Amino acid sequence: FIKDKLTHCMIGDSYVEAMQVSSDDSFHGLLNQNDVSVYPIASSGSPLSQYIAYAKWAIREFNCQKLFFFIIENDFDESLISVKNAPGFHYFNEKGLLTLVEHKKSQLKDGLKNLALINYLHTNLEISRLISQNQSSDNSFDSDSLDRKVKNSIHAIDFFFEHLLRISFSLQDVVMVLDGDRHSIYNNYTDRQGYNAVVYDYFKDKLDALNIEKIDLHPIFFQHYKENNNQFNFKTDYHWNEVGHEVVSKALLTSNLM
Repeated sequence: FIKDKLTHCMIGDSYVEAMQVSSDDSFHGLLNQNDVSVYPIASSGSPLSQYIAYAKWAIREFNCQKLFFFIIENDFDESLISVKNAPGFHYFNEKGLLTLVEHKKSQLKDGLKNLALINYLHTNLEISRLISQNQSSDNSFDSDSLDRKVKNSIHAIDFFFEHLLRISFSLQDVVMVLDGDRHSIYNNYTDRQGYNAVVYDYFKDKLDALNIEKIDLHPIFFQHYKENNNQFNFKTDYHWNEVGHEVVSKALLTSNLM
């Protein structure tokens, strides 16, 4: 954190955490190389609800002047505690209140952490990279499951914006970065498809109504793929690879808040 520079806080999940690439190859590493002061605040598994908690903390602790939220397809319905309740994260309850699921200390995990072999494998062989959650989606659900998933996602989006409006921070200093529907792009669809299209369209309507800046990576990824035929994720992991992070960094530099 550099106090004499404009500080851009990047809030997200494993895509911002970026454990799949080296620090220098991550989008925030590339931005720092372009003399942009970036502070990534993220952890794997964080949904929209957790982003609100991160934002409150970041504004208070790091004096963020600009907030960038990275919106990934699995962020929506997983923000509801009725859908996901993994410990250590905040979720929206049925009334939309932000609720923390407390993390319970595990003696077994503490013991494993002390094993030299486990520490070696985790630190030097990057086991976490190999077992990171594949966050891809093929948009294939039966009718009832899709309806329920869309309904839950719409509720979560509404709750997210209700909380965002209550944060003591100017919406003019907020940017939403929307991941592209890469499955559709690789299948030569110009537009998002299925569930991805429904939830992102709803989310973008909210942004337009509030005049919040957005960076929609879908058309950017589509054009880049059309010209270069390079995928933006690993073959066995849907997280952004080095190409994806490079494209994202260049897209961020076009923001009015950079």
